[in-house]
Amino acid sequence: MHFDRIASLRTPAFVTVAGLGLLAAWLACGAPPPAPARAATGSEPPTLRRIEVDAKATLELDADRTRLTLTVAEKRPRPKAAFAEVWKKRTSLLAALGRAGVASADITVSQVMLHPAWDRGKPDGFEAQLSVTALVRASDQLAQVMEAAVDAGVTTFHTKFESSTMTEKKKRVRQMALEAAQEKAQQIAQATGVTLGSLQVVTELSGSTSYWPWSGAEANVVNVTASERGEAGRPGTIPLSLTLRVAYAIR
Repeated sequence: MHFDRIASLRTPAFVTVAGLGLLAAWLACGAPPPAPARAATGSEPPTLRRIEVDAKATLELDADRTRLTLTVAEKRPRPKAAFAEVWKKRTSLLAALGRAGVASADITVSQVMLHPAWDRGKPDGFEAQLSVTALVRASDQLAQVMEAAVDAGVTTFHTKFESSTMTEKKKRVRQMALEAAQEKAQQIAQATGVTLGSLQVVTELSGSTSYWPWSGAEANVVNVTASERGEAGRPGTIPLSLTLRVAYAIR
């Protein structure tokens, strides 16, 4: 029993000596002793003070060209025969577009399809379809091109009005949105008694600088002022819109 008591009394002394030895080793290496652990306070980092606004800009572009998608189709009992016939129609269509004044560089085959045909739930041969895209650069040429396409066997067509200045105008509408965002943020800062600081974040929101049929503003629209301008029937204008989300720091 006496031996057990001596051993239990010496144990803390051994731990103390070991701790001093470890501290001496840290000091000998020139390294500072490890800092004591600090209890977590649970406080969050300070929130950045800023003003965040959305700004949208829109430009009206004159449509100065038309992209036509023209489709021909043929149905035959066998798939090979259906494809061969629709390819013949393609040859006739390309020739007709050329005679109507569409440059060969502005004509492309955009889609070819071959699928089984059905009639009242029963197999009815195979149908082949071929679509050609033609870019008509003059508005007064459009009617002539469409008539030539119908004469060549086109049964389905789709028009999409475009502007040759689209790329240039995208830069302009983006600058307009940035200026509108800055003006809006400055107004909010003055109204709330703070000072607007540096620009922090600029985000171009999804769907911006796009047009029908994908998303955003419509491109294939009717010009409501055509009669006033004496140009009834001409392609309409194309709204080009862009929305930015901008954040400024508050000083």
